[in-house]
Amino acid sequence: MSFIDRILPFRRTLTNIEPNIEEEVGIGFETGSDTKSVDLADKVDFEVKRTIKNCRFAANDPSVQGILLDNITKTNSVFVIQSEDSKALEFIKKKCIDWDIKQLMDDMLFNGIVDGEGFIHKMVVDNQIKIRHLAFDAETYRIKRKYNEYGEVVAYKQLTTRDKEKESTWIKKDFNQLSDKLEDNVEVNFTADELINYKYVERKGKGRSLVMNILDQVYYLRSIERLMPTTVYKNSNIMVLTVGNEHKSGLKLSQTSKKDIVESATDYHKKGVIMLPYGVESKMLGTNQLPSVDNYIKLLEHRIFTGLTTPDVIFSSESSNRSTAEVQLDSPETGRQLMFKYNREWLKKYLEEELFKPQLELAGYDPEVSKVWIEFNPKPETGETGAYMEDEDQESVNLEENNTTTNDEVAIESE
Repeated sequence: MSFIDRILPFRRTLTNIEPNIEEEVGIGFETGSDTKSVDLADKVDFEVKRTIKNCRFAANDPSVQGILLDNITKTNSVFVIQSEDSKALEFIKKKCIDWDIKQLMDDMLFNGIVDGEGFIHKMVVDNQIKIRHLAFDAETYRIKRKYNEYGEVVAYKQLTTRDKEKESTWIKKDFNQLSDKLEDNVEVNFTADELINYKYVERKGKGRSLVMNILDQVYYLRSIERLMPTTVYKNSNIMVLTVGNEHKSGLKLSQTSKKDIVESATDYHKKGVIMLPYGVESKMLGTNQLPSVDNYIKLLEHRIFTGLTTPDVIFSSESSNRSTAEVQLDSPETGRQLMFKYNREWLKKYLEEELFKPQLELAGYDPEVSKVWIEFNPKPETGETGAYMEDEDQESVNLEENNTTTNDEVAIESE
């Protein structure tokens, strides 16, 4: 009996499905009639428009900016450039100085978390790659991707503005004579290999902004903070004016006179003394107790932390004991270290494959043989001192301290 003959008896027709029917995928489960149901977006739509402009504004909020800077700084605190080919290593290290690799990492992470994605133009001059970030906000500066029949990106088109002034003309002008003379709707084309299109938390070919998840929470938090001075004033300084009493029941004032009295009594606590006509009495209202907004603020801040994948314990310890804090921060399986690991692998993917590798090829190296890579938080046995480009005379850094998430500095090599 052949092998084919032995497996034929095991062929069976599936009997756990209905025969001869067609079924559309992704419609949902049978839950009865939905004639009275509503669409969630129609009832509780987002308060703030999901735009890059709004994300960048929200990133300037103190709570959001503190979380972003903490995340970015601790992700890139300590790293080294490594290779088994010493010549290729020294070559890329020099290029890293030209590229300002530490700042490049910070910019990529910030743009990724806030905008969702960004674009770096790779310009080749004398076999050397020079880089610059493309302006992009999806409104004034727009970029389109061109795909081929296989879904691969083959080109980009940027809609931008350019300064009409020539450099020579600009230099000759006085400071007060300078002004932007922009040319609108300039279109610039790029091939796929000319740009690094980095996408954060990529889904279906598009980057996802973390800040976009917490726009409403930032809006509500800022609204509450803005109302707090008014709330304090209203709950402790409300004056009620009564025109006429049992002794002066016939007192009549024109609308103009009433407005004048109200105007005189407004902000009375700033004036020290106010004078009211006879028959007009005043009294204070309010319990002198401010409404509690702490719970609202804490809830919004918690949701901001959650949306930015950051434990609350980073900036607050009032609700966490030490064990909880250690799990949230340091656990390699469930803690914040996982987010740092994601950020580092994300940076490595773009920088090593789309910057280091093509630069090595232009310089005549085989990128597979002379591979250069980034290692974050190197272990002591690597022999590295913890900073990404140090010279031999520079003082070594304590690796045990650098291996924590609190070191924010990277030493730069001196030529």
